[in-house]
Amino acid sequence: VLPEPRDIFVDAVHAAGGVVAPLSNETRGLIWLSSDDPGALVATLESYPGIEWVQLPWAGVDAFAEVLRPAAARPKPLWTSAKGAYSQPVAEHALLLSLALLRELPVSVRATSWSQVALGRSLFGLEVVIVGAGGIALELIRLLEPFVRENKEVRAALEQKLLQEWDKAPIEQILQMALTAKTLEPKVAQQLLAGIAERYGNSPLIRDAILSSLQDQEYAFLQHLLKLPSWQTHQPAREIILEMLTSAIVRKHAPAELTALLTLLDEDKETFGWQQKAVFTGMSVSVNKNKVKPVQLRSAPAILSRPDLGLAASRLNAVASLFDWPGRAAVTSKLQKQNLLNEEQQQQFASGRQHYLSTCAGCHGTDGAGLNRFAPPLIGSEWVLGDEKRLALILLHGMEGPVQIAGKIYDAPEILPVMPAHSTMDDAAITAILTYIRNEWGNQAGAVSRRLVGMTRITSQGRVMPWTAAELNQHIQNTKLVEGK
Repeated sequence: VLPEPRDIFVDAVHAAGGVVAPLSNETRGLIWLSSDDPGALVATLESYPGIEWVQLPWAGVDAFAEVLRPAAARPKPLWTSAKGAYSQPVAEHALLLSLALLRELPVSVRATSWSQVALGRSLFGLEVVIVGAGGIALELIRLLEPFVRENKEVRAALEQKLLQEWDKAPIEQILQMALTAKTLEPKVAQQLLAGIAERYGNSPLIRDAILSSLQDQEYAFLQHLLKLPSWQTHQPAREIILEMLTSAIVRKHAPAELTALLTLLDEDKETFGWQQKAVFTGMSVSVNKNKVKPVQLRSAPAILSRPDLGLAASRLNAVASLFDWPGRAAVTSKLQKQNLLNEEQQQQFASGRQHYLSTCAGCHGTDGAGLNRFAPPLIGSEWVLGDEKRLALILLHGMEGPVQIAGKIYDAPEILPVMPAHSTMDDAAITAILTYIRNEWGNQAGAVSRRLVGMTRITSQGRVMPWTAAELNQHIQNTKLVEGK
């Protein structure tokens, strides 16, 4: 932390699991606190080329433009700033002041009697010009959404412009479009969001933004996607989006939509394609354990009598629990299978599925089988089924180098050279992921406790480098020796 450390920044590094140390060839991260001396920063980076990350703790970094421009073409160091830290409060104040002046509040607050003349103007129906399009402007646009929604002419013009120009917009504006699409007509919103999902579906942030604009429209959007020609071909991101949409539909628990999902699962009797599998998985992992009233059916769902599909009994039971029909007990009794997870842990498992899809599936695959050139399989992996603390350390700090799984050694370029750390995730999210991968795809290793993850984080605090397989195994062995004394 240079040029002069400050307690607030030092404490923040410690809280995140880092170590503040004097500048040396071992330094990997640098927080630069001088806003008026870019030359000194350049000299520091040239003297210590091992620095991989530089944080400038301000929203505006104009003073460092000449430093950042040549650095843009280099892979290291990674540059971060406080961009966005002030966007929401400043945008809120801008809207507040605009409304106050439109409504002539400075006059009204000083008045000593009721005026006979109406004061002020309404923002509804007015044209708003925003100069600049930084983080503050984007937040202000979001705050102005309700006013746009009421003006059909403005909305129609906006819809036409968005459909024509969205694919040329930078990612920041794409995110804003995804977040604000609910202000558009449903058919326009579906068309826009489908395009965004197709191009940017690999981004968890974009996926979440898309879902946030689909309140009560999840099933309609699911139908829209399933009809698109491009969505007939499997991609991991598409599978994740279909599962997320299905999960939202299950949580909504509208009988007509749940019944329609069952119909969808039985549409193609010859095959059970990736789309049906995604919908089935989304239904099975999103069942509300709080005993919501089941949807009444005339007969048992056809999918329960399809042993040829090879679907897990626990998943079939979960889907069956959403419905009721004459003779249900006799059908579901055949599906009963001992579950290693209690009710609370099953909820943790369901949460872990969503975290896994957003964080891990891009490398390990939605089916846990691993993806070539990205990551090894998790199915039957001794690293997943073995020591819980060892597994927690992998997520907290990452892992690099070759790793042996089921007798096979995986190394670059067959997999990425480094699995990144996920220490920024909270204990609950990491616990959910670990419980999920230890009990999915035929794995049966039981749940992981949140306490174990929390204690592992604390006892390994200060580590900033990923583990190698040999180093991690030695660390676990040493830990057990110490604990056994």
